[in-house]
Amino acid sequence: MFKIKIIINNLKLNKMKNVLISIGITIVMIFSNIILWNKTAYRDVELLKIKSPKFIQERGFKVTSYDGYEGSMIHGGYTWYQVRDSSNYLYNMAIGEWRGELMIYNQTCLNAVQNSK
Repeated sequence: MFKIKIIINNLKLNKMKNVLISIGITIVMIFSNIILWNKTAYRDVELLKIKSPKFIQERGFKVTSYDGYEGSMIHGGYTWYQVRDSSNYLYNMAIGEWRGELMIYNQTCLNAVQNSK
């Protein structure tokens, strides 16, 4: 009877040990993914903060405000701006880098209806 209790206790300890190991591995994987996300998703943001205003001006826009940044593991970082063109239309746009080239993404006119009157 005593041996059976010891065997049952050992089985319970082994089961608990396996559960704790699984939880530990899961926690390590979650933190690893968070670190990987932060390293890759925002990799271009600092470069874009420097280069984007000039890039926007070269395309005939004037920067009125910097609206922040976002990140994507595949595409890298984007910086968001509000800009005006020579006709005083206000746009919201993201600037991103793809394969060494700056590009405009999600360009949206915010006051087209107001200015068309």
